[in-house]
Amino acid sequence: MSDDLTVMGGGELFSDSITGANPVSFTTGAIGSPFTLDSIRFNLSSTGVTSEDMTITINSAKGSTFDTVVDRQNMQGLDGFIQTYSGVECEVGDSIDVDYPNSDGSTVTTILIVGGV
Repeated sequence: MSDDLTVMGGGELFSDSITGANPVSFTTGAIGSPFTLDSIRFNLSSTGVTSEDMTITINSAKGSTFDTVVDRQNMQGLDGFIQTYSGVECEVGDSIDVDYPNSDGSTVTTILIVGGV
């Protein structure tokens, strides 16, 4: 898994693509300044057959007690998920994690956009 980081109009773009029957466990890694979660785009190469949730979590630098699930979407019958967020502020050292079991073996593309606070 590789992370591509690009500065985009005041925000940062984190993206990843996984091919084959591999679970998605994508993270931005710790971000070194306060930031906001602005949006996510999560795409499957084919419609989900298995009832499985894609989960977006703020992984708190303060420890797992402070981790927060921001969104959860069952991908059965879907081939994509797009969501924008407002006011989802994160602290120095937090990361955003995206997890999906991917039992159907789709190619999965994840794109997160974060902005500065």
